[in-house]
Amino acid sequence: NSGATLADSSGLGNAAFLTCAAAACVSTPTLAAGPSGLGGAVAFSGLNHGLVRVPDAAAYAFTDSVSIEAWVNPDTTSQPDGAGLVVRGSGTVENFALDIFGGRYRFQPTPGAAVVSTNAVTAGTWTHLIGVYDAVAGSATLYVNGRPAAAVLSVPARLAADHDISIGNRQSGLATPYDRGFLGRIDSVRVLRRALNAAEALAEFEGGFVSTVTPASPNQRVLIGLPPNAFGASAALLV
Repeated sequence: NSGATLADSSGLGNAAFLTCAAAACVSTPTLAAGPSGLGGAVAFSGLNHGLVRVPDAAAYAFTDSVSIEAWVNPDTTSQPDGAGLVVRGSGTVENFALDIFGGRYRFQPTPGAAVVSTNAVTAGTWTHLIGVYDAVAGSATLYVNGRPAAAVLSVPARLAADHDISIGNRQSGLATPYDRGFLGRIDSVRVLRRALNAAEALAEFEGGFVSTVTPASPNQRVLIGLPPNAFGASAALLV
């Protein structure tokens, strides 16, 4: 993308905007390089007020199963507790939150129910995250690079929250500014109204890399590289 608008690839038209939620602000996020093969990302300063804002829409007004996905690359391991990666809601009234807490990645499908990664955040490295809430099982799982890092059963029902989705920042309270900023880059954010299973989570991670195909003889010396989403459709639709 270019300029201050980030396109929505879901077809629902929920575009996002590079935003600074204060007058004379200098912390507006900027476009930057993303993971190899995935194109551009957005860089965040870690300062107050700067974020990518996805305006509240009816498409997000649900409290059943959800999967929150993103590629993240922290500039430093010194992130504030609660540094927002992908959040809907404010303060303690949040519909979901993917963030950093205590130097580890955390997924909260509802306040008071947290799934925390076992490994600490690594700076300067792209990491793939998926937070999954399964409303049928009443469980939450956090996947890091396609593998389950932690799982919690008996998760309370998700709260309803009429609020924008904020990427790269969050509000610490109902009436506070965006004061829990992430310092680093984020790419390929997805919000799905269903619970991905373990095989699908691994496929999402592996699908972020260039695939190679070797043709049969006599062209076996030719190597074809296919970037992620090369065909613009799921494998189930390719014939």
